[in-house]
Amino acid sequence: MPTALALLSGAAWTVTCIACIVLGFRHRTSCMPAVPLALNFSWECVYAVQGLRQPFTVQTGIDVVWAVFDAVIIVTFLRFGRAEQPRLLPRARFTSWIVLLLATAFAVQLLFIHEFGPHAATRYSAFLMNVVMSIAFLGLWAARPARRGQSLVIAWSKFVGTLAATALSGVVEDSAFILGLGMICAVFDALYVLVLLHRADPDQTGSAPEQADDTTARTLPTTHDRRARPAATNGRTAS
Repeated sequence: MPTALALLSGAAWTVTCIACIVLGFRHRTSCMPAVPLALNFSWECVYAVQGLRQPFTVQTGIDVVWAVFDAVIIVTFLRFGRAEQPRLLPRARFTSWIVLLLATAFAVQLLFIHEFGPHAATRYSAFLMNVVMSIAFLGLWAARPARRGQSLVIAWSKFVGTLAATALSGVVEDSAFILGLGMICAVFDALYVLVLLHRADPDQTGSAPEQADDTTARTLPTTHDRRARPAATNGRTAS
């Protein structure tokens, strides 16, 4: 049972990663919010390296696969994410912000290990990250038109992956703390599925997804300047 749950969680989250990559390049956007993406990538790297120093396990293999896929998602964020910000940042400043975010995420993972030890840290940090991610995806839904950079495949696979992990660490391994965090994730994940069901899919409606590349980015300051002028001239946030 534990191995089956680990494989189910690993497979479901792998589907999430692949869907984020495919949809990210198709819609020219980042499909995963920045903070949970940084936390996920740091968690996978830290525990993959730690696992490779010990006898190989299924979870170590899953961590390595996830780290590779999340690295590609980071590429989509670096390529398209700058134009998604409420205030357009210069390229150098945007890249510096990403580096700082990743460094902070790695520091958080190492602090968890120092405080709780490797076994507890891997579970506690993972489920706290999942809570952050479940809430952040709803923020992504609220900030973007249609389903740009979002899909029911991502929503359902993320939901199933977290439920399987909750069953493993919260029920089989008998942790009330993790079970509680998993249930919080389930509430937000179910809500995310519901709101996506009532939002149009740009791939199905035929409407072209917004372009979020550097070309668009260069046009945004003009738009922002117009909107920033006083009301006398008659003259939404994307995450």
